[in-house]
Amino acid sequence: MNRNPSWGLVTGLVASIGTAILLIIAGCDGGNGTYHPYHHHAPPPPPPPAACSGQGLIAIDPVSNMAYAPLHSLDMSDNAQIAVIDLATVTNMTPTILTVSLPGATNTLASAYNPNNHSVLVEALLGAGGVGVYEINTSTNTVVGGAAVAATGLGADVTRGGILIDSKKNRAYVAGSSQLGILDTSTSPPTWNAASVIDIVSPDSLALNIKTHLIFITADGENEIVDASGASLGTPQDFDSSFGITDGVAFDVTTNIMILSQEVGADQIHAFNFATLDTSMSPATADNVTVPGIPSEIPPVGEGPGGMAVINCNTHIGIVADEGYFGDVGINIKAIHLPTNGVPGALNNNGQPGSMTVADAASVYTIATAALPLDGDTLIGMDGDPNSATIDPAHNYFYALGNQATYLIRVDVSNPVFGASPTGGADSMTFWNPPTVYVPLP
Repeated sequence: MNRNPSWGLVTGLVASIGTAILLIIAGCDGGNGTYHPYHHHAPPPPPPPAACSGQGLIAIDPVSNMAYAPLHSLDMSDNAQIAVIDLATVTNMTPTILTVSLPGATNTLASAYNPNNHSVLVEALLGAGGVGVYEINTSTNTVVGGAAVAATGLGADVTRGGILIDSKKNRAYVAGSSQLGILDTSTSPPTWNAASVIDIVSPDSLALNIKTHLIFITADGENEIVDASGASLGTPQDFDSSFGITDGVAFDVTTNIMILSQEVGADQIHAFNFATLDTSMSPATADNVTVPGIPSEIPPVGEGPGGMAVINCNTHIGIVADEGYFGDVGINIKAIHLPTNGVPGALNNNGQPGSMTVADAASVYTIATAALPLDGDTLIGMDGDPNSATIDPAHNYFYALGNQATYLIRVDVSNPVFGASPTGGADSMTFWNPPTVYVPLP
């Protein structure tokens, strides 16, 4: 049958356009759920600051650009206090700082920002005994309801505690001396579920993956996991505890990769790929790799080297910091490169400075180590126990408390220098001096 050649061109053009449209549609949802900058929709919103920090003492309100940091000083009625720091003013001679009293509290244990109602939750020891949680309205900087919500069933310990925000389920998980329970944040003030409390190891640090709803708990090397996907908390399961005295822990919720910081005895961390989590036996396991540091950290190291860990889930860089203990502070931080996408199997150290290897999609390695600078002649180091570290992913700032909560420390961790260390790295000539601000607290 004879055809008009022009008709063939038209049909071919239509087919090509149709194919292009299908490719664009497929590209817009990524085909595999990934985002590319040329897509016709906005990238997914970044996780809230607390999502990749794990439990900590400092809450970052990304809406108002405020930090909520506990003070060691009490108010005139002997109540514990929280400092509210306007982060836009921290480089001013007189930064804007307010204080919020916590009626009936004697000591703060943890705080976290709740993005669902733009509040800050603060866990504290109560003068009357036990543990309570305060909800702070970030618009008025007042305690909602004027008092703490009693967290019945949680044991009180000045160095133990933690709040993990599960924004997807609109609840929080609150830890005591060796217990964990659920706080319903769909109400204001929140409602404590005393029947939800379970026994766990005495937590040095704990972290939540808000996508898988798995909680990881570490206590000086004794590790557990808890399934929080249901209405109640699952039975704690032992997790591989063969990694020495470990402490700080954080999840990259976008890739399901976790870092666990060594606390004592070695300048190293451990990275776990929870895509390979195996709970069929006890203890549970996941593929992991040990990540060495870059010689050398300088004293003081507190309980470290290391001990506190956070991750910026936007940049996929972890920050591990020396953990202080009752006035014994640490001054070293290190930046850890993590995979930017999920990995189906084993992780590796390819790309580690000095290793003469090339990084790949499964690489985890230490990028750089730095020491906090002196403030004039004053040494300011990071507090720990409980963990004071957090990350502001929007601005790529690392925060910690310093010198017994008399300073808020802010470190710009956006540009770590490959292979650097406080002593010059492997070549003795490479240094990383991240911009650092010390904010005196009331």
